[in-house]
Amino acid sequence: MIEIFNSKDEKLGAFKNYRQLFWSINKIERLKLLKGKYQYGQSNWCFLHRPYEKLSMVYHHMIEKPPTPIERQAYEKQLGIIDIYQGSYDSFTQVLVTSDLDIDGLRKNWCRAYCKEKGYIIGRR
Repeated sequence: MIEIFNSKDEKLGAFKNYRQLFWSINKIERLKLLKGKYQYGQSNWCFLHRPYEKLSMVYHHMIEKPPTPIERQAYEKQLGIIDIYQGSYDSFTQVLVTSDLDIDGLRKNWCRAYCKEKGYIIGRR
């Protein structure tokens, strides 16, 4: 069990594992984006998995913003990409999805960074 507390030691939530915590955080942040609650320069958090099939559909239409080197490599190798935003849409990490990639580890680290940024404390019971 993973529990999240604020700085006043008040319990904010409890989750079976990091995967459940990840989906909760991702949902909260994506809803903010969909509702237009983000303003430029505001903290933005997103963990986005783009499978090769989706990437290949838009690859040749990337005119305004040309593909990044990782997107080009993913397209050529027919791999997916994970985009990791930790507080800013201006600065993000892209990772090729390969068979040996520890996606759960990336998600766990993303959750920990999110909680740290928000001032939340992660406890295990």
